[in-house]
Amino acid sequence: MTLKGNIVRFAARSKDQDRMVAFEGKVSGDIMEGMAKEGDASGAAWKARRDPATMVSIE
Repeated sequence: MTLKGNIVRFAARSKDQDRMVAFEGKVSGDIMEGMAKEGDASGAAWKARRDPATMVSIE
């Protein structure tokens, strides 16, 4: 996973473990959203929201 400014990039294996899916998006507050692509296939939009109850100070 990489985070540069507000841009996040990461990859994950598909549910059946035979393909990699690349995710790229923007972080804004408690929300990340962007596009997921598998190989040359067209992308699909994704969105994730952090549960405020799970926040922990990193200091």
